[in-house]
Amino acid sequence: MSQDKNKKAGFLMGLQANLERNRLGELLVSNGTITTEQLLSALRIQKQTGFALGTVLKEQGLITGTGLKATLMQQMAWRAMAASIAFVIGFSALGIHSARATSASLEGVTTSRKSVPEDGLQKVSLNRASPGSAVRTYEPLFGASETRSADISPFTKWTGIMARLNPSTAPLPEALSSKKAASELEKVKAVNAYYNKIRYIEDKNNFGKSDYWQTPAEFVSRGGDCEDFAIAKYTALKALGFTESQLRLAIVQDTWKGLPHAILIVYTADGAKFLDNQYKEVKDVDGFDRYKPVYSINRTGWWRHTS
Repeated sequence: MSQDKNKKAGFLMGLQANLERNRLGELLVSNGTITTEQLLSALRIQKQTGFALGTVLKEQGLITGTGLKATLMQQMAWRAMAASIAFVIGFSALGIHSARATSASLEGVTTSRKSVPEDGLQKVSLNRASPGSAVRTYEPLFGASETRSADISPFTKWTGIMARLNPSTAPLPEALSSKKAASELEKVKAVNAYYNKIRYIEDKNNFGKSDYWQTPAEFVSRGGDCEDFAIAKYTALKALGFTESQLRLAIVQDTWKGLPHAILIVYTADGAKFLDNQYKEVKDVDGFDRYKPVYSINRTGWWRHTS
């Protein structure tokens, strides 16, 4: 009888180990979403930046937000099953029979969804800023703490779009050229109003791709999504005389919609402002609680934000 119990416990422990090994990357490879080579590349970038694997894969354009959420829910289901088996093993060792696990055991996967950030991005500890990196002199974004690194090479979408245009010499639209002598705040408001008139269209409908970052010229001619609005505004403000240290493209979590979103941060003499295609007017960063920043970036470095 004890031999049968040992066999049962051994089988359950082996099954538990197999279930617990279903990490996000392994699930994405087994589902055919990414290749092993893509996973290894993403893991190298994750180690370098300190970002969650889901963040890296989205930045690389290898998975959509919806796909990431579905896989994380699958991962949670496997882990719930592993936890149930661990529960059985624990009681078996005591010679106590537990109730058989049923589909009801997985109900916690749905009800505990709030334990995973709504964008599906797992929280990670901060990396230290690179030696010699500059220290910010501005207030933290939306109340979050931040750590800076000068290495922006892992952010291929950002470095790619920067390589395709020169923000300092990009031509200004005629409607904004007259603002060169205006105040900082007048420039910011004019740029935000001008580009917010452009049509919003998702990349999958515009280019047949899950994510494509456009130059301002492409954006004006075709319309675009949130990061295209932010890039065009960034480029225009650079042409109007704003320094690199005053500007950051920020990826934030929209807590109302449960989705990632891109905005442009501008540091002015009147405080930090943000330009957003979801708001007609320029907004103050201070006291705004809809957004939780994930990271922000310009041509000199990037910042990792935590609450």
